[in-house]
Amino acid sequence: MKIKEADFECNLCKNDKLDGGFHGATYAQTIGKTEDFVGSELVEYSITVTREPWARQESRGHREVLRSRGKAVAQIGKTSLRDELVILPGAAMSASDVLRALRKYIEEVERSGMYVGRYKDAIIVEKIDGSLEAV
Repeated sequence: MKIKEADFECNLCKNDKLDGGFHGATYAQTIGKTEDFVGSELVEYSITVTREPWARQESRGHREVLRSRGKAVAQIGKTSLRDELVILPGAAMSASDVLRALRKYIEEVERSGMYVGRYKDAIIVEKIDGSLEAV
């Protein structure tokens, strides 16, 4: 039996795949901003795009805009990511692929900032100096 690429590979672009969600298992690489230890654990993951307005309120962008305007900011949920970074490499990614992707991401954040959410209809980008910009 001849195996075709379509039998086991998904050739959709990342954004098209994300709309349908990502589900699977991988070794998650984790580190907190104050930790020197990087952990690795086999995890099942399910990432789903949401358009729910309540979800925006948990994003960093929404929280930081409220804070900058002197408004109350709700506590981050106990099971939510707070100051941890989780990297979920795809099954086809090698260690060098992960490094290459992280370097591209670092360059993009240094150059343009990091998309951190929405506040009302504005897209919020945080620059590395901590400033917020609505785009």
